[in-house]
Amino acid sequence: LARWRYPMETPRAAQKEQRVVLELKVIRAKRTKAEAKKILSDGLEQTARYAETNDATEAHLIVCDERAGRKWGEKIYERSERSGSWEIKVWGV
Repeated sequence: LARWRYPMETPRAAQKEQRVVLELKVIRAKRTKAEAKKILSDGLEQTARYAETNDATEAHLIVCDERAGRKWGEKIYERSERSGSWEIKVWGV
């Protein structure tokens, strides 16, 4: 959970707090397609739980795919997914 207050030029009592959940999942080289899908699904649920628990203003899931034979277009992406009431930004890296 990353937290910071803004805008900086206003008195602290008048600042808002931005609370961003960042979750990282790694898909190891030996994982099957089904296992990778489960890792992503579990990661979305976990990220949504963290966001809810921490009263987050936004949530992000970063997925590092170490499987061989994957093209860059399959590994590098940005998209939005839903888990419960949360819209989660998913980043493939």
